[in-house]
Amino acid sequence: MDAMTADWLTRGTVRLAMAAYLVRATWDLATPTNRAISAQADRIAKIVRLIWTIGGLFYLAHVLVAFGAIHEWSQPARGNMLPSEQNN
Repeated sequence: MDAMTADWLTRGTVRLAMAAYLVRATWDLATPTNRAISAQADRIAKIVRLIWTIGGLFYLAHVLVAFGAIHEWSQPARGNMLPSEQNN
């Protein structure tokens, strides 16, 4: 895999994982926990949990792509990157 594709996949998967987290966090903050919810809200909650699960899979994909394609499965190689390279 070339460097441009690896970078695009690494950034894309973590962005999708973060988007799923934001969906879940927004739902959790907007939904009261101390009362029964309607059937419609229950269906939405199931969809939100599915999005949350898919986000977890995107995070796993992010870790696999980052270590596999960018760091070539080497933790020391990751640790030897310059701070400016880590932020890009």
